[in-house]
Amino acid sequence: MKLSLRMNMSASLIKRGSILADIGTDHAYVPIFVVKENICNKAYAMDINKGPLLKAKENIHKYLLDEKIETRLSNGLEKLSKDEADCILIGGMGGELIISILENGKDVINNGIDKEIIIQPQSDLKEVRSYLLKNGYEIMDEKACIDEGKYYFSIKFRPDKRDNADSYTEEELSYGKILLDKRDNTLKEYLLKNKNKFENIKSNLSITENSTRIKEINNELEIIEKALKRLV
Repeated sequence: MKLSLRMNMSASLIKRGSILADIGTDHAYVPIFVVKENICNKAYAMDINKGPLLKAKENIHKYLLDEKIETRLSNGLEKLSKDEADCILIGGMGGELIISILENGKDVINNGIDKEIIIQPQSDLKEVRSYLLKNGYEIMDEKACIDEGKYYFSIKFRPDKRDNADSYTEEELSYGKILLDKRDNTLKEYLLKNKNKFENIKSNLSITENSTRIKEINNELEIIEKALKRLV
């Protein structure tokens, strides 16, 4: 099975030998891939909707992996116990929903066996990173890719028990400290695209009627410039 670029990026962050819980599994492509490639010995394919889960079961059966991949109808981490999986993957949804799943699943994440969590928020990346740092998580790695013309970012983290809220600068919260430290080329493209977008918006605004919005845009442009300087 061949994964999309964005799915493959998240799968590449899974530690070999892990037991995976894929939240919002849809058609179970990632669990099937990581089990077939012997990255994981066992996986849980979990989704809140019955339709995708039925399709997931069909795909799992097609690849003869019924004994290694278990499907579960679950709202977030609700049907996962704290000792069943040591790697949790959450993707294909917005940042606010991911934060909600993490908040409601704190007991599972922070107790039982040690866990690594991989998320791929499709929005609100700054808010997601801020939530992680304020709630005692250590960001271990980040990756970026372009898939069918859209930018995707995957974040890998683990419980750290410390408040890391002040450990990131504003540009690191917005665009990822690790990606900036790596001088990631995809991030650079993303920053330049955002810079151009904000400059175009600003040029079409009236200074007198949109002073607040212009101030917000100038702040965003300042953060982008700080980030770009890190990538030189």
